[in-house]
Amino acid sequence: MNAPAENKTVHYLEAFDHTELIERWVGLIASIAGVKVVCHVKPCYQESLRAQYSTVPNVSIGGPTEGISWPAYIRRIQFDSTSVAVIPTVGQRPHWFTSLISRVNFYLVLHNLNYWFDRSAYRLPRSTVKDLAKDVRQYIEIRAKRSLLTSSLALLYATDALAQEGMRETSLGNVNHLVLPFSCLRNSPVQITANADRRTLQVVVPGSMSSRARNYKLVLDGLAGAAGNDAMIDIHFAGKVVDQCIQRQFQEFVTERSLSGTNGIQLHWYNDGLDEQQFDAVLTSADVILAPLKPEVTVGRYIEKIGYTKASGTPFDAIYFGKPILLPFWHPLRDPAVLHFSDGTHLGDVLTNLAFNRELPKNCWHSNTEQALRSKWENLIKA
Repeated sequence: MNAPAENKTVHYLEAFDHTELIERWVGLIASIAGVKVVCHVKPCYQESLRAQYSTVPNVSIGGPTEGISWPAYIRRIQFDSTSVAVIPTVGQRPHWFTSLISRVNFYLVLHNLNYWFDRSAYRLPRSTVKDLAKDVRQYIEIRAKRSLLTSSLALLYATDALAQEGMRETSLGNVNHLVLPFSCLRNSPVQITANADRRTLQVVVPGSMSSRARNYKLVLDGLAGAAGNDAMIDIHFAGKVVDQCIQRQFQEFVTERSLSGTNGIQLHWYNDGLDEQQFDAVLTSADVILAPLKPEVTVGRYIEKIGYTKASGTPFDAIYFGKPILLPFWHPLRDPAVLHFSDGTHLGDVLTNLAFNRELPKNCWHSNTEQALRSKWENLIKA
């Protein structure tokens, strides 16, 4: 299956909805000399991606047509000696991809490690008959996961912390564990420059408004502290409003502040979510990204630790758009662009400081360059 370094075809298999990785990876892969990319996606994405890459001759778009399942489609893909496959997302359907084994060399991107490694210490106990049915399905998934894990050329992780956690799995034998960031720096980092008069701080919270993975009470407490200091802040919730109860809490907060005459906070909603162009525009105009992440989240029957056993996309939004990011103190990511906060009160102090007079550090994300990420991809593809 080995091909000369100057001739490789990458089959990029995105069977789910992680189109942001397509945007941040596929064009960069295609910029490597001698590499062609076949991007396999769901029918709903094929037309728009063909238009997006119409001027890139070495990128083609494929995928199942309506009525054809992903397992059936994957079995029909024709590979040759120049081919290597990348599976960026498996979700909870590892059996869809087992037909790749022995047909093509492939790399597997891991997002949820406790799920993938079936760590019993992090598996929730059964509580319903539905959980018993899940256990039956899980038994089938475990076999498929094990086959994919041990057959891959390497397991890919978004960060060093995730890779270190993956290396703890000694049962995987000689499988390599490699770091492949979800994005690189697209734009130059920006600074908040203090004006003679106070300015409005533009804060963006990416992701769907839901309590599943984010602690919005932290945001409310932080905004209360900043508003009490007369800070002027526009905050954009850049994702679909899933939980309207959370939205109402913020609306009530603003109403109360208006009545007390201390309303320097403006809220911006996107009830139905944002398309790619809208998301890019909102993130590009941000001064700082706020990620009020919870330390743990449940994925299926498994508890995952954000930043350690589960990848989070928000830090990579910050990297891609060259923005500083506010993260909880426990998060392992370290960079001059990262400002950690310990609780809602501390978050309010940080927001106040940024809104009035703080310049952010220079050289944010300086090591996350496009050249560095392209080099990582080139080493993978041409190995």
